Amino acid sequence: MLLPAHSTAQPNRRRTEPSKVQGLGSARAAIWRGLRRGVRRVARTSIPDWVAKNRVVSAESGSPFPGPWKHSRAPHLVEMMEVCALDDPCTEVVNKKSAQTAGTEWLINVALYFLAVLKAAVLYVLPTKDVINLFTQTKLDPSIDASKAVKAVVLPRKSRDAKGSTARFRKVRGGGYLVLAGANVSKHLKMYSAQITIRDEVTEFPWDVDKQGEPNSLIDKRDLAFRKIGYKRLYNSTPD
Repeated sequence: MLLPAHSTAQPNRRRTEPSKVQGLGSARAAIWRGLRRGVRRVARTSIPDWVAKNRVVSAESGSPFPGPWKHSRAPHLVEMMEVCALDDPCTEVVNKKSAQTAGTEWLINVALYFLAVLKAAVLYVLPTKDVINLFTQTKLDPSIDASKAVKAVVLPRKSRDAKGSTARFRKVRGGGYLVLAGANVSKHLKMYSAQITIRDEVTEFPWDVDKQGEPNSLIDKRDLAFRKIGYKRLYNSTPD
């Protein structure tokens, strides 16, 4: 078989130097500006930074320090909020505390962050169903209403409208929700999936709920769907 003779002639191709492409330089600069801006934006979305900028303590909550949140009043909460971020390797955060040390405020700060920023699914468990209304009236709803960034994304309560929030369910625009549950009601602990489970005053939880076992074992199953992408379990209580 005869093969064609090798030719050293180069094909006739039109080459354009990248530096001469119109607008390439400005486009490259814009991309780098966007990347740098994105990195800075991620750095600003830490939980303590967001709380300092957006959380407002309502006078209706009974706090002696109503107004914009100040870390200087509870500096011990800063690290506790930091480890609640999904990029922190810790999956369980336990606050074993003395009385009146702002443990519930820590939980509310984290819950509001996950609602407003990440549009996550949050399960907030209280010792009994009877304290849910008191908690929403004195803690949760005043915190939502006082903080503009949160109120803007949480749908208002409309008991007869499935599209809005209800007494136990706070729905977020664009996805996400917060569900309030009583540790003494098994149905409350089995209905929803949750990336973040929050347990307040754990020492007051019953040893058994509706003959189905210890409530924490039921709550732990709520985050099964989120094990690969990140989940958090928060515990807060004054020991008996």
